[in-house]
This record gives sequence, C-alpha cells and structure tokens, in this order.
Amino acid sequence: MPPPSSSRVCASCDLAKKNGDNKLKECFSCSRQYHLRACLNASESRAAVVEDRPDWACPDCVLCELCRKAGKDNSMLLCDGCDRGYHSYCMSDSTSIDDPRWLCPLCVRSRTARKRKHSESMQSPSKSSLSASPTKRSPLKTVETKTTGTPSPIKKSPSKTVETKAMIERRALNKRLAEQRSPRRSTGSAEEEGPAYELHELALPDDLALFQEAQKRLAADNKREAVMSPKTEKQICWVQIGDKELRAWYPSPYPDALAHSYRVYVCEFCLKCILTPTLLRRHTAKCPWRHPPGNEIYRDGNISFWEVDGKLSKVYCQNLCLLAKLFLDHKTLYFDVEPFLFYIMTETSATGCHMVGYFSKVNWENRHQQFFD
Repeated sequence: MPPPSSSRVCASCDLAKKNGDNKLKECFSCSRQYHLRACLNASESRAAVVEDRPDWACPDCVLCELCRKAGKDNSMLLCDGCDRGYHSYCMSDSTSIDDPRWLCPLCVRSRTARKRKHSESMQSPSKSSLSASPTKRSPLKTVETKTTGTPSPIKKSPSKTVETKAMIERRALNKRLAEQRSPRRSTGSAEEEGPAYELHELALPDDLALFQEAQKRLAADNKREAVMSPKTEKQICWVQIGDKELRAWYPSPYPDALAHSYRVYVCEFCLKCILTPTLLRRHTAKCPWRHPPGNEIYRDGNISFWEVDGKLSKVYCQNLCLLAKLFLDHKTLYFDVEPFLFYIMTETSATGCHMVGYFSKVNWENRHQQFFD
C-alpha cells in the first residue's frame, strides 16, 4: 500500500492514524496537522474544544494571548481546557509553570458561570415538577393565623432592581414614543385621543437642535426652488451651465424626471444633466473631469479644440447631443453617436476648459467598420 499523502499525515509521528486516533487538527499558522489525543496527549474535553477552534496553533506556533509573542524556553503555559498559550511572566506571580491542569482565565470564567447556572437551576424547582405533585406541600409554605385558623400562603417579596435616573428617563421616553406610534381612533374629542407630546419631550436637546436646523434649510431650499421653478410648463425652460443661464428653445428627450422640470443644471465638464443645485454641488465635488475626453488638436491663447470619438466616449457625446437638442429643432441624433467625431471648442480658465460650442462630422473609418461588421 502506498504511504499516505503528506497533506493528511501528522507532523509529529508521520502517520495518518496512531493508536486508533485518525482525527487530525490543522495549525492555523503553519498548516501542519497533528493528532490531538495520541501525539499531543490532549484529554477528551480539551480535544473537543480544540476541534471547534478555527484559530488553533500548534505548540511550535502558539503565541501568548496577552503579549502576542512566541514562547521563550519553557515559559509558555498551555491551558488544559482550550490549548491557548500564556507566558508565565505575563500572568500573575502566583501562576506556577508546574501546574499539571492549569486553566486560563477564559476557561476559569466560563466554568464558573456554568457552575453558577447549574446551581441556580437546581435550587429553583421547575413548573413541571410543581404541577406533577400538587398534593405535596412543605410545612414551611403555610402558616396558621390566630384569628381565622385558615392557612395562608407565605408570599415571597420580589427582588427589586436598583434603577438609575437614566434608566427611568429612557423608559419614560420609550413609553411616549409607543403612544405616539400606536394607532388611535379619531372620535373628535381631544381628551379621548390621549395627550399630544412636543418634540422637546421626545428627543434630546442636541438632536432636536440638529433636526430643527435641517428643517429650516429644507424649507429655504424648497422656497427658492418654488420661486425659480414655477409649475406652469412641463418642459425644460432654463438651463444653467456653470455661472451662465440659457433659455431653452425646444424640448429634449431627457428622462421624465428631467424633461418635465422647469430648470435643470448641467455639469460644465462632463455635461451630465442634474435636477437640483444641491445634487450639482455634490457632483461637482466628485467629478474628475476638467476638459472634454479627447485629444487637443488646436490651441490659440485660451481657446482650444478637442477631437472626441463617439465610439470611445459614448456617454459624453450623448449628453452633448441631448443638450444641443434644447437649442436645435431639427436635430435627430441623440444616442447613435458611435460613427461620428465631435469637435468641441473650449475656453480655458483656472478651473478647467469650459465648452463654448461644437460641431460634428461622420467618421468614415468607424462607419465602414460598422457596415462590414
């Protein structure tokens, strides 16, 4: 029989199975595998815990859980419960390296919690045991009164938890919020509908001030938009590009949200059409373009011409055609821009190259290639 592959062989004994132990645990750091029970002498409880640990490290790779450094000489303590490592000098002075069954603080804490939970469950009888034997009663559970002579059960006073001021305020706030959210039937009487709480009773002062400031800004923006964009016409009437405002002459096939707006805003570099000035400010802060996406073929002072291929910069050319349709009634080219070359005239300033005008012509190389394809 051929020997087993090296990937399934214990690094300590070079065997796949030893003394009936065929389970191998892989080291998280060096990927070597070991027999936990046969080679590392791990107990059943320790092996069960280690098998569930994805970050287990072999004795050669184990690090101290406190200082995250490797062991020096024989100063590394291995927990008998979870196989984690600790330096003896990182622990307290009372920790002895010769303890045969030393447990780390994590295992000590978890075992103490389990013992406490077990003792509490043993002290408090279950409901099923009480219902199973209703006739058996302890003589301490009842006392006889001197007046009537009838037994009365002893009531155990419930344990009271100490509540802080913050807990009381939080509970009162949750109660008021629940009353606000719960549906009520409108009967016409203000007394039956319950009390109406103010905002300062439902929110903290800092949150309330921030909310009121946001409300003021929103109201101011809505008022300014209402003045600048009346709802009398359902098409684009004004276009703002940079610091210039242009009167649109004809409709353009923009999406419905833009085509039915009274005023739109266009980025002067990528020509993207935007609905509100707030969105334009956010877009301008992130837009990486400062000139048309093409080759500069002519320059005279601050005037430049850029050659843009519709096949390479399709989105930019489509935005350019949609913008031009607002001023040209006979223009029919909007989306099929790949066979054309666009020549954009720009004026250069400190912020970038601003578009002044453009013209286009057919790129016969792309046209012939598209025809033969």
